[in-house]
Amino acid sequence: MEVLAQYKNMKDYMFQDQRLETFSEWPFDEDSSCNAHKMAEAGFIFCGSKSEPDLAQCQVCLKKLDGWEQDDEPWKEHKKHSPSCLYVKIGKKEADMTVGNYFDLPLERRRNIMKEEYETYRASFIEMAAEVRKKITKLRKLKK
Repeated sequence: MEVLAQYKNMKDYMFQDQRLETFSEWPFDEDSSCNAHKMAEAGFIFCGSKSEPDLAQCQVCLKKLDGWEQDDEPWKEHKKHSPSCLYVKIGKKEADMTVGNYFDLPLERRRNIMKEEYETYRASFIEMAAEVRKKITKLRKLKK
């Protein structure tokens, strides 16, 4: 799957209410420390499935986390697993963010998408180069 296509809708989750809508099948209730509201507030969207019912992803750093427990604090877990995330570094609730924050976050998301895309293409190139190297080695042995 192309990296850009995978994240094409990520821009739709800039605001907390939009992220909260993704948590309709979140396995924890509102009494939990790890409830849908707190997950959305900490920048996460729900992207779980039957095999990963508690998978969530940051809409800025793109970090995916699963294995959530009822007493987990989403902000703390986000910071623990992705301390360089700009959303974590800003560390503000939506109402307290500045206009500058709202300009910086999508740029950072795009940067992270491009970085992931680069890593994907780089890994593919390295794999292809190794295959070509093997073929060249075989050809050299045949010529001897």
